[in-house]
Amino acid sequence: KYYRARITCSGNTTISTPLLVTTTLCYCPTTSTNNNEYISRVVSGGFSNTSTQSNYANYTGLGSIASVMQGTATSTIRVTTSSGHANDGIYLFADWNQDGDFGDAGEVVTGPIAASGSGTYTLTITVPAGATLGTTRLRIKLMRNANNNPCQSTFNNGEVEDYLITVIQSGSHTVTATTGRSCGAGTVSLPAIGG
Repeated sequence: KYYRARITCSGNTTISTPLLVTTTLCYCPTTSTNNNEYISRVVSGGFSNTSTQSNYANYTGLGSIASVMQGTATSTIRVTTSSGHANDGIYLFADWNQDGDFGDAGEVVTGPIAASGSGTYTLTITVPAGATLGTTRLRIKLMRNANNNPCQSTFNNGEVEDYLITVIQSGSHTVTATTGRSCGAGTVSLPAIGG
């Protein structure tokens, strides 16, 4: 946001030039005390991140891993786990209103997805119609005996990774046929990609 200062000195008032003030949201810390099982790869569209064994990893510095549309559109993220346990589960959290937490209604997006052993699991994201546009934090949590608390300060066995996605405005477009060559009778599908 931009702010201006109004300065009054000896009866004379001056307004400063606009000053851009940015803030960084501070998300709750969480970490595993033992990372026997861990997230080894996250894939979304053309994005792929292969990671090593850790208790917590912040990958928000990689930028947005996907653009997702408000409303009923769905996207998927594929999570690969390594050294998994029979009781593992995966959760996906999203800060849809960008207020610095995962505690609001609908911010537990998916889970628990049973992640028994090592393998690749698909997490489905449905973006709420009221999601705030722009950069949104995602948290992926792999945990033995799954718990849907995204802010569990410490837990045993698993890993947490944070990423960013970009929420874009939903929209619809009308395609109108013109005279000239046609495809003939039938349905034509025009997929929309990107944002």
